[in-house]
Amino acid sequence: LKTGARGVVDAYVSASIGSKKARTKVVKRTDQPRFDHDFRLPVADGTLALTIKVKNKGVLGNQLLGEATVPLVEIASYGDVGSQKWCRLHAKNGGVGDLGEVEVTVAWVYDRKYARSAARLLAGAGALLSAAGGALVRRTQAAKVEEEDEDEARGEDAWMLAEEEEPPLKLTSKEQEEVDERRAAGVMVADRRLDELQNALDRRMERGDYQVQVHVIECRDLKGE
Repeated sequence: LKTGARGVVDAYVSASIGSKKARTKVVKRTDQPRFDHDFRLPVADGTLALTIKVKNKGVLGNQLLGEATVPLVEIASYGDVGSQKWCRLHAKNGGVGDLGEVEVTVAWVYDRKYARSAARLLAGAGALLSAAGGALVRRTQAAKVEEEDEDEARGEDAWMLAEEEEPPLKLTSKEQEEVDERRAAGVMVADRRLDELQNALDRRMERGDYQVQVHVIECRDLKGE
């Protein structure tokens, strides 16, 4: 670790993906800051990048010594096996220079806890659809039984009708309209409940299907003021 004229630095490393952030402890007054710190950051948008910042903790404020970015698509390509690498630090405005490096191991980890909660929500949605479909079938069958009972009651006096007359085999337009209305009402209720389930799922999706596991190892060649 190379330090500036003002001496050694009290270094720490922070990492972020979108609004999710984590940081290491501060390693004080050393020219070889080694952290060996692990944390996980949830992924809600795979198009983002992991931002790593190395800072010097000061009395009057923290000084940014340099930062590096690693696209999430690159981390995803490593899978849960991960990759250990040295990341060259650059200035916040993207300026180049010899600002040092930070060594990290990054891995793409499946979020099992989220998967279980999502599975429960989806299972609930499936059960709702099944229940709605079953209720629709039962209502239709009940309507059909009622119609058959009416036909049977009329059949007691069927000898009074002409022999060639037969009961209708199709629903009347009014009966079909009632069945369609019941079906539409059932679908509306199911859709509303599915929207509620999807909203709950979306809120939980903030944690993401996956997490990035970060192990901050050490820094070298940092430049303090």
